[in-house]
Amino acid sequence: MFSRLRVKVVLLALLLRAPVLPAQQVGEPDRLVDQGIQAYLQGEYQESCSLLRRALAAQPTEEKLVGALQYLAFSQLALGRVEQAESTFRRLLRLQPDFQLPVVTPPKIARVFTRVKRDWEATHAPVTWQHQPPARVFLGASLVLNVGCSGAPAGAHLLVHWQDGERGIWNQQQLRRDATGTWSVALPSPAGNRALVRRYYLELVSATGQVLARLPAAAGMPFRVSFQPAEPVVLEKESSTPWWVWALLGAVVAGAGTGLAIGLTAGGPSGGTALVRIQVVE
Repeated sequence: MFSRLRVKVVLLALLLRAPVLPAQQVGEPDRLVDQGIQAYLQGEYQESCSLLRRALAAQPTEEKLVGALQYLAFSQLALGRVEQAESTFRRLLRLQPDFQLPVVTPPKIARVFTRVKRDWEATHAPVTWQHQPPARVFLGASLVLNVGCSGAPAGAHLLVHWQDGERGIWNQQQLRRDATGTWSVALPSPAGNRALVRRYYLELVSATGQVLARLPAAAGMPFRVSFQPAEPVVLEKESSTPWWVWALLGAVVAGAGTGLAIGLTAGGPSGGTALVRIQVVE
């Protein structure tokens, strides 16, 4: 058990590192994470374990997962539950392999984490990713992802997790691997015709379901792709057909509800040529 003076100094440093979102922006699982971290900082380790386990069961946001696991392991060690803390640290490393402890960390915690990470790195070969996320996709078109992943063990597979908008449901789909070793998937376009941002990240999963690596490596920092309405296709052509004929055709097209709009620039009152602009619209 830590000395009272040391605990106060360490807890103050950790408190300064613990981000807490405004209440109106935090969902119930995220609130439980914040409460669990606060309980740890106040020395209420049993209460912290209870709150953080509830938060993890309720699936907090990606931004909160790492903190939940970190402070759950801290609380377990404070209670002397070394094996549980080691298991929690391993889960944390599966989520974020490059995780580092805060600079000000009690030596007891640092020793356990260093041992777990050393064993973890010895049994998990480094994975090299090749992936360039598209910056923009038009609504109605699939989001095609091509991924290179070298160092994946036999039997492993890739999963993509994605969310449409900030409050959408997280979905997942497995990628297919071709003869060249490239993994690919075509994700469906979001419903509707309003612009939005899709967030996604990739996970390399072993044959037993263990997460071996993820891209991006940092939890809470997924890729972002903007879905935009398709740009209209405009065709212009000078026609000798009297302008009033095109105007009549435009009225008929509009009445039929087709995806066309016809704009005219008349050539003159005598019914000369007209510049016809045909635009594909939604």
